[in-house]
Amino acid sequence: MFTLTSIKKQKLIEKVNEKNLYVIGDKLLHHAFEEAVIKYHKELLKNIILQKNFKIMFSHHSTVYITK
Repeated sequence: MFTLTSIKKQKLIEKVNEKNLYVIGDKLLHHAFEEAVIKYHKELLKNIILQKNFKIMFSHHSTVYITK
């Protein structure tokens, strides 16, 4: 479970678009990874993007699906 604060959603969107993935769900517009979280969990994010279907559960009643 991630604890999130506000940050530019664009960074995560760019990471996803780089890999030609689709972001399902508009919850991404309301929550994004904090810069420090991106750096700290860089390896985890890489694994998430490599998987075909992966669900990220946010602590604020939001779920973002990253899927190929």
